[in-house]
Amino acid sequence: PKGNNFLVMGPWSHGQWAGSAPSLGGMAWGSDTAKYYQEQVEFPFFERYLNGKLVAAPAEATIFETGGNRWRRFPVWPPTGLKPVSYYLAADGAVTGTNPVAGKKSYRYDPAAPTPYINEPNSRNRPGDILIRDEKWAGSRADVVSYRGEPIANGFTVAGPVTVDLWATTTGTDADFVVKVLDEWPAGSPYAGQQRCVRSDVMRAKFRNSLSKPEPIKPGVPTRVRFKMNDVLHTFQPGHRLVVQVQSAWFPLVDRNPNQFLDIYHAKDSEFIPATISILSGGTHPSRIEFGKLEK
Repeated sequence: PKGNNFLVMGPWSHGQWAGSAPSLGGMAWGSDTAKYYQEQVEFPFFERYLNGKLVAAPAEATIFETGGNRWRRFPVWPPTGLKPVSYYLAADGAVTGTNPVAGKKSYRYDPAAPTPYINEPNSRNRPGDILIRDEKWAGSRADVVSYRGEPIANGFTVAGPVTVDLWATTTGTDADFVVKVLDEWPAGSPYAGQQRCVRSDVMRAKFRNSLSKPEPIKPGVPTRVRFKMNDVLHTFQPGHRLVVQVQSAWFPLVDRNPNQFLDIYHAKDSEFIPATISILSGGTHPSRIEFGKLEK
């Protein structure tokens, strides 16, 4: 309680903050974000805590706002006064602000041909910009379901954790749920048509209720999979679209799920079987993404 904790979040690949960082993955930030960190956060921090200079302590949280391309300081994190807002995944592939009619979108996940994590599955090295890459390529795959909102009339900023709240069925007894929250750029913009990743994460369904007590899924029974993604500070600008993708493999970032409730690390090849997975929508099974909207 009496310790000094300060959070800094920048739009960087690993270690990029130590050099120059005006962009990442072709996405320009409008300034050298690493230089700002070095001069406005890191150097004053060492002046105060190593050299004993009368320099102000850092803010509790210093966060770069993607989409708005600016640094912001907060006395607490997540910021106070966030307004909870939900965006629902509709069976027709829409993203809506209200609970849609009941339905589902289905896909087939085959562990023998897992969905790759990038569009160059033969790449030997994991690229440093994967968290900001254009994910539009994945939306056309048969083993991915995609949801796309209407153009945003008024921009809005989200802060803090992103909560995934899915309802799903599967023909198996376990499944992975990889969820990507994307920002689609409009025509006439620098990245027109691209669906840039805002946040992505995965939940292995057998750990949906406890990370220490896994439990199987009952085939065909609607199952809730709810989890929190890492925090964000992002502005969806007017004209942009909110896009959500769901899939069941992220290979080889995440090991393959065999679609069966078993000890994966000792499973036989024959125990990796295909499954049909459905993301339920609306009614009593409203799959959605929850944000904390920053009003100021």
